[in-house]
Amino acid sequence: MDRFFSLHTTWALIGDTSRYRFAAWLTGDAHAQWAREKRIWLTRESVSVEESDSVPHTDEIYVYSPHMPPGIRLCILPDHAAAWGDHLKGFHFCLLCEGFPWKNDATVQILSGWELHQLRPPLAVLLMEAQHRVGAADLDRPAEVLREARRSYEARGIPVCVPQEGYVLGAFSLRESVIERWRAELRAKLQVLQFEIEDFPMEYQELLGQYEESKGCLGMAARDAVIYSYDTVWRSHERCLWAAWNHTAIMQLFAPGQRLNLREALRQCENVLGATQLPQWAGLDAAATCEQFAAQLKKEFREYMHVPIIYDVPISWNEIPHKNAYKKLLDQRGEEPLVYWKRYEAFVRERVPDVLCEQLGRIVYALERMIA
Repeated sequence: MDRFFSLHTTWALIGDTSRYRFAAWLTGDAHAQWAREKRIWLTRESVSVEESDSVPHTDEIYVYSPHMPPGIRLCILPDHAAAWGDHLKGFHFCLLCEGFPWKNDATVQILSGWELHQLRPPLAVLLMEAQHRVGAADLDRPAEVLREARRSYEARGIPVCVPQEGYVLGAFSLRESVIERWRAELRAKLQVLQFEIEDFPMEYQELLGQYEESKGCLGMAARDAVIYSYDTVWRSHERCLWAAWNHTAIMQLFAPGQRLNLREALRQCENVLGATQLPQWAGLDAAATCEQFAAQLKKEFREYMHVPIIYDVPISWNEIPHKNAYKKLLDQRGEEPLVYWKRYEAFVRERVPDVLCEQLGRIVYALERMIA
């Protein structure tokens, strides 16, 4: 999510060769020779040698532009259009330049690709007026074509500007109107995500039914593995039985690739986050986020299942060399296994959905702030 908190915004400039004419207006150099195979950054800020050397692409150069608004860096992407789709997602905004004749096939193709891109930035079209001279009889025709192109793009919900040399700031003022409409779209996606989170407790209740099956994490097989299996408990090497059970329980609850443990609930969370493209747009990796949820659940489990003082009785595994000795020890402990399992069940039934809903809610809160 770091890109939303940088000290400047990065804009992309794409389209036909008229984008270099627009760039010349920004630099004030009508005779500039552009390295069209490179990514050219226009900025009115001074760029340190360290920052210039740290750019991720070796084919980048920085050019001072006195007419660039403060806080914006504009990147003229190279002529090869293949690079545009790969890199647009890293920008905060995109300007698409189109010269005469307007509404051409190349621009339509770019826009179609942009609309299909899940992580696309907001975009506006700059219609660059024709440079060639026209006779008196032709004056109306270019103006009519320009108006028609503008109407066509605006009908698709794309803001349009017709910049003039010396009056280029209008192109940068488009961002606010675009961003507001973009916010409306993102809020709609956020609402879908919120609905999914509201449904999560009900879906988790259905999952509990599967957990109670014989091989589920609330079933008899899980209970036996956590408490009554000498081999698994012995491998923990913990100093008391309750702590040994906790160690074994965590291993069982979060074992990757094992069915009907808490990994199923984490997969549900991943599905919730994947209900819209909003988390991905915000740079959120759903799988990595769910691993963070898993870490939080483990922390909560250790706190919830802390060893009660009455059961904090040290044991020596040297005195428990085999299964029969372990069974005899359990018989001596009376109700301790039963007390442990009831608390374990309460964690899975009650605490797990609360923790996961809380974690999902934090994601929503972060997205709300980002959209705002």
